[in-house]
Amino acid sequence: MQETGDRRQMQETGDRCRRQETDAGDRRQMQETGDRRQMQETGDRRQMQETGDRCRRQETGDRRQETVAGDRRQETDAGDWRQMQETGDRRLMLETGDRRQETVAGERRQETDGGDRRQETDTGTEAGA
Repeated sequence: MQETGDRRQMQETGDRCRRQETDAGDRRQMQETGDRRQMQETGDRRQMQETGDRCRRQETGDRRQETVAGDRRQETDAGDWRQMQETGDRRLMLETGDRRQETVAGERRQETDGGDRRQETDTGTEAGA
């Protein structure tokens, strides 16, 4: 995950979470292994709780909640709502403003971009929706 503006780089491997964040000139690098941490900051408020391979993050301002237990993520970025759920090869993404919903279980994809709805089903066998 890499975002410009407020730039974030995340690398997660098993129960290790490594983060480098640059929030408006405020740079932070955290490396956590296996143990639980809770962090709360004012201005750009952050709550982090990590247990094993689960990372949960909640931020206000540019609000984000991530729960990585296997591969599950929920993100909310300043009015741009994004919900991602990843399980093996399944991905569910929901964004408002420019709304997009993807379910990639190797086959199904639904996108809605600015009132323009598109539904694709790639299975080899076509199913009516």
